Amino acid sequence: MINPSFGIRTISGVDFARKATGANWWEVSGKTCVGAWQAKGAASQAASYTNLANPGTYNLTEGVAPTWDSTNGWIFNGTTQYLATGYAIGTSAIHTLIARFSGGDITTAGVSRVVSGSRLAGENRFYVAHYDSSQTGPIWGGGGYLVTGAGGYANGVMCIAARDGYYNGSYIGTTNNPYAGGDNNLDIWIGGVHTVGTGPYKGNIQAVAIYSDTLTAGQVATLSAAMAAL
Repeated sequence: MINPSFGIRTISGVDFARKATGANWWEVSGKTCVGAWQAKGAASQAASYTNLANPGTYNLTEGVAPTWDSTNGWIFNGTTQYLATGYAIGTSAIHTLIARFSGGDITTAGVSRVVSGSRLAGENRFYVAHYDSSQTGPIWGGGGYLVTGAGGYANGVMCIAARDGYYNGSYIGTTNNPYAGGDNNLDIWIGGVHTVGTGPYKGNIQAVAIYSDTLTAGQVATLSAAMAAL
């Protein structure tokens, strides 16, 4: 269980909780975090773009800038706004993507609301979408896709670890097909999906992290709880 009385530390203007182990929230033993970005608690919008896991490498850049405040984090309008990570998964099928969000739109017809991710073509999806009106539920993209039919999640922590989908640290299922279809050289976006199609996010995003490894179920549960406690 995460201890709410953790100390607070600041990196590049971002205040973040330290886990009970003393590790930063994005640090997972034996796994490589290529990017961790925290909007909630940041000193400024500019500070929120810093890659906490590797400051100066894969700092976020503005496609169309969202608005921001230190309580809600990045606030996306659902039409034009997104942030670019500069990081693409390439041919690797072992990555993990995790995002905490709130106030997500789960009512608008004819849209897919992707919190973060990328997709080129074929079975090379890599994203988490908290709502898709045509699929009547949230979607995890990992090669193929996984749909729950649960209607959508307005708030929470979604994760795709290779092909396994998680919500608030609980395993939901595995996508329907393995990765295929060529090299995904599109960098991952926050607030939408970098793709040949569309999927703009409408709502708030507090934090996102990407790993070049596949996190285990236990690691996802621990990380999800740490992100929820930010």
